[in-house]
Amino acid sequence: MPVAHLTDIVVQRLSKPGTYYDETTPAFGIRIGKNRKTWIVMRGADRIRTRIGRYPATSLAEARKQAKKLLTEPVQRRGTITFGTAYEAFKSDHCAKKKARTRECYQRVLDKYFLPKLKGTRLAQVTDQTIADITDKLADTPSEQAHCLAVLRTFLKWCVRPPRRYIPHSPLDGLQVVMGKSRERVLKDTELVTVWKAAEKQGYPHGTIVQLLILTGQRRGEIANLRRQWIDPKAKTITLPGWVTKNGIEHTLPYERLVADVLETIPRLNSTDLLFPSRVSDERPISGWSKFR
Repeated sequence: MPVAHLTDIVVQRLSKPGTYYDETTPAFGIRIGKNRKTWIVMRGADRIRTRIGRYPATSLAEARKQAKKLLTEPVQRRGTITFGTAYEAFKSDHCAKKKARTRECYQRVLDKYFLPKLKGTRLAQVTDQTIADITDKLADTPSEQAHCLAVLRTFLKWCVRPPRRYIPHSPLDGLQVVMGKSRERVLKDTELVTVWKAAEKQGYPHGTIVQLLILTGQRRGEIANLRRQWIDPKAKTITLPGWVTKNGIEHTLPYERLVADVLETIPRLNSTDLLFPSRVSDERPISGWSKFR
């Protein structure tokens, strides 16, 4: 079992077939074949080999980083890992890299519909029929059904990808998820007046948000996340940073007197820059939409 102090130069020069383990990171190494070089890590008492990636597509630094992370995780033989265990890893790896809104969406769907019935089930035993037994019950709400399948498909694709490869393929491979049709109906003027008056009666904070939604045409999450530093009262513009917009692009919108009048009614809190902070924390935007609606 050759051991070497792996550096970029050493790895580049290795040509003799065999496996070379890293001197500084035990259990991590590189397999040299006739046509390719593959990063590996040996895990657990049974020395289960996990492929990380191929050199040079995966650099030494990135491969070593992944190896160290894998060595801290519990070892599961392929085919034995449960849905719940894989889901916990999915949250800490995949979901952690997403925007808060996307992360909350993934976790809401998986926690509500799939985890209660599949938590202790081996991933290898989850079939398309297993999934259908859960999602067919949502046939009366086709948009929610399609959304659930889309989220689960993302999770299962992650389970298939290296270096983990919890399952050889996803039971949802080939599935075409058809999302609900876009809504064509809009509120009539009289209906909009009724909504405005109800929002005015409700007042701050939810009612105020509805008024700003009507006047600006922005998304609920964008208005709920409004900060005072985003508002330029002299230029009469609101600039939404990329992290809060759906397309990830900074967006500046002008506003007129009605918006300015609504903004003036919002109480100023010295503890936060948020216009609509949550009741539980001044660092989080407001929520509770279902209850308000």
